[in-house]
Amino acid sequence: MQQRTESLAITIKKLEEEVRERKRLETEVLRIGELERHRIGRDLHDSLGQMLGGISFLSRVLHSRLSAKNMLEASDAAKIEAVAMDSIKLTRSLAKGLNPLVQRSDSLMIAMKDMAWNTENMFAVHCTFECEEPVLVDDYIIAAHIYRITQEAVTNAVRHGKASNIQLALTRSDDSILMTVKDDGVGLPDEIPESSGIGFRTMRYRAESIRASLKIEPNHDGGTIVSCHIPARSIQ
Repeated sequence: MQQRTESLAITIKKLEEEVRERKRLETEVLRIGELERHRIGRDLHDSLGQMLGGISFLSRVLHSRLSAKNMLEASDAAKIEAVAMDSIKLTRSLAKGLNPLVQRSDSLMIAMKDMAWNTENMFAVHCTFECEEPVLVDDYIIAAHIYRITQEAVTNAVRHGKASNIQLALTRSDDSILMTVKDDGVGLPDEIPESSGIGFRTMRYRAESIRASLKIEPNHDGGTIVSCHIPARSIQ
């Protein structure tokens, strides 16, 4: 009996170690993913953006020279410049989506405010951001995870919740940061669709990776409330 008990204890210990290692790897994958997003976004903005800017400038010069000589090809040069300018706008948009945060402690507040503005303009819903006092997060990875959790919550509110009003909020106390997303949509379904279920799982993985607690619950006034509570020990 004692031998079986010892064997069982060893097995349990191994399982616990495997679970801890799996969580560590999941956290590392998320961290590397965010850093890679940051790198790609920076490369798009700095490298490809500059190259397209050069094409736009050269096209403008060519257009001016051809126009001065009253050559028909001047209109073609103008079209090239227009395409280059559109490409620059698209590149900047992609770079912003991949890398919405910068290496600044106030970047999370700025990015969430931009998210609210973009949500209103893209989806024709009323979306606000409240942050009564500055919430500064020095750790880029933590800020990125909070942002992505917020982004997923907003996406679910619009696509699945059919919300008309969405409220983003960021508050800080002495011992924690609290991020909330409230909406007035249809609320949580009895069975979460597979597409949104993946999003919920990713949100939880992100929260766990920064030692935060995530709650997804019905709003008493209708809709859903997503809240992420990040203890101070994770931020320091």
